[in-house]
Amino acid sequence: MRRVALSGAAVEKCGTSKLNRKMLRDMEQWAEVSRRVLVEEVIKRQVLRETGLHWQTLKKVLHHSEPPGYRQAAPRVHGH
Repeated sequence: MRRVALSGAAVEKCGTSKLNRKMLRDMEQWAEVSRRVLVEEVIKRQVLRETGLHWQTLKKVLHHSEPPGYRQAAPRVHGH
């Protein structure tokens, strides 16, 4: 297991999906990965190696400006 630092936050590189799920929800890391690819022009493959993200996850990070949150389809109706 390797530790990779992303702007002060260390990320452990491992083959588990736990890291990917956490990465999807952490706004700071989401922005950092996006910035590295779009602003610093770091090669996507290098970012994938450093973070342990799946390529589809990186694609989502670059396509959306912020991580997905919990979305309720319709408001709940509380009737008796």
